[in-house]
Amino acid sequence: MAMFQKLHLAVVFFFLFGTVLWPQVPTRNSGSFVFAPEDSGFAVTFPTTSTVTGWSAELNTPEFTMQASYGVFHGVQLDDASLKAREIEINRNLGIGNAAVAVRHSPGIGIEVETKGYYLGSAVESHCYIDPDTGESILLYGAVSKDTVKTKDAIQKFFSSIKRNPKYIYTGYHFAPGNSQFEVTFPKKPVFNNEADDDKITDNGLHRAILVIGTPTNGSKLTAYGDYSATTLQAYKTSTDDELRKVSMRTAERRGLSSVSVSVVRSKFGREITVRGNVTVDDVPMLFEKRTYIGADSMIVLEVGSSTKLFPTPDISSFLSSVRLRN
Repeated sequence: MAMFQKLHLAVVFFFLFGTVLWPQVPTRNSGSFVFAPEDSGFAVTFPTTSTVTGWSAELNTPEFTMQASYGVFHGVQLDDASLKAREIEINRNLGIGNAAVAVRHSPGIGIEVETKGYYLGSAVESHCYIDPDTGESILLYGAVSKDTVKTKDAIQKFFSSIKRNPKYIYTGYHFAPGNSQFEVTFPKKPVFNNEADDDKITDNGLHRAILVIGTPTNGSKLTAYGDYSATTLQAYKTSTDDELRKVSMRTAERRGLSSVSVSVVRSKFGREITVRGNVTVDDVPMLFEKRTYIGADSMIVLEVGSSTKLFPTPDISSFLSSVRLRN
């Protein structure tokens, strides 16, 4: 039992290192069941009677122990190297010997951090699965006190039962400024007007959302503007296609873009203005694109950019194709 108490401490330590534990609400289930707390994006199957306390579950037998705990990562770098170094340090603090740590990306599940080692002479193993978009995580922990084929199979079956609940898988951040008829989806939650505050607006009254992914050489920058004034909207609506092309060309050139192209088309959204041009940022050749959607009673402007050799990145393609009219 002392070993199992230590293992429970291991779960708590894992979450304390940059992770916030979910609130605990005492409950108890009996029999074989799927552990998937309400609104959780993960689910795991315990083979028999288990004790459930809020967002944690535990099964103790004379042969093995199994534990599952939900949490949310805050302030933790989710790149492979940082996660591996963090896990090695935790194992060292907990006294888990001969620990082998691996970080992999499991399709349909998320980031997986695996640890195998020994504690007080018993084999221990953990798998932490992390949703890279939300930081939501589940830590599965197992230890074998009687090292038999049967107990090993039970532990591995427990680990392999991890699944995602499609109902709660993060689908991106939907940005619909003010009363705009348009909506666009960012792959992650953006920053609003360079502030971590949804209510902040720019000096000219526009709502703005910005998301920078990676660096200029390997990433993308996505920006959306909305809540244009009635006067601005009316000026766009009453302008001819040729006038819109000329104004867009002059604006792009003033911003330092070269090899500029402009198109104006009609679509289900109303009128679309697309501006493309080249610019150099930190000695990296970049391709910039701006799309303006002029609807019946509102406008939305999207700006994207990445290195010329990568344009459009998957994030940019997904972002631009996500524009839709709100219901």
